[in-house]
Amino acid sequence: VQLLVLASFAIQRSATRKIILESCRNSCRWKMSMFSSTGVDSEDESILPPYDDRFSKFMFNRNWGAVSSFWKSLIHNFCEIRSDSFPSFVTGLESDTPQYGLTKLFPLYDVGMMGEFLSKDERYSTKSTFAITFGYVGTEYCGYQLQVHNNINKSALQQPFVAAVENDVRKILDDMQCSFSPAYVAGRTDRDVSAVSQVICISTTRGTKKEVKREDILEAFHNSEACREGRLVVFDCQRVPKKFNARSSATWRRYLYLFPLNRSLETGLYDVDTEHVNRILSRRFLLTS
Repeated sequence: VQLLVLASFAIQRSATRKIILESCRNSCRWKMSMFSSTGVDSEDESILPPYDDRFSKFMFNRNWGAVSSFWKSLIHNFCEIRSDSFPSFVTGLESDTPQYGLTKLFPLYDVGMMGEFLSKDERYSTKSTFAITFGYVGTEYCGYQLQVHNNINKSALQQPFVAAVENDVRKILDDMQCSFSPAYVAGRTDRDVSAVSQVICISTTRGTKKEVKREDILEAFHNSEACREGRLVVFDCQRVPKKFNARSSATWRRYLYLFPLNRSLETGLYDVDTEHVNRILSRRFLLTS
């Protein structure tokens, strides 16, 4: 199945670009919520437009499962976050903004080695901050953020948890039996949205009885149920300066939307003019419109 890169752009932290991001996200959310890799969820059937509508036919009669399979294969097959491990349209190397590619943590470690990590100051010697890059298969989760079912007849403690990436991250860190601060994430994702370069940061606290090393965190992730079952993969972990915060330190986020194409058996042509779509949805057009 041929996939069209419907939109690929990086969003910097500014009000104008945030508005653009929200409009693009909302326009694509209809597709994300209406269609799944197995077709239409039974609970969504009541909100589907009439099947004889030309637009719904155009959107529905295509292999959305190929998009889910693409991301699942990408996460399963690559255990190292290197630029040559992923297709160029995923890393951003073929775009006009190659600097918005996969996140590298080692430069942050180098900054710490310039002084903070070598300091005997108690502020730094008794507490360590780590950044972790990982990926996950969006169709295995109901989003990143920890959630509970909304049942008004049960108390909060009785509510069953919804499968979320944050659930797995918390369980992995809790199983290490160390004292960590809450994990901060660079950006939360919605249901069915996969990630290949997500970043979180955690810090040890004064109550930590043993020294925690990056190798310990990597081993805990690799040995976790989430990683063994293939819904999550960890790429790197590095100690970073104390002031680093994955959320507030993020200066850009990159989003990629894929659209499955249908090819005519008679003409061999696709049912979408890809050049026209890419011109309309180019990053330059989005930032100037």
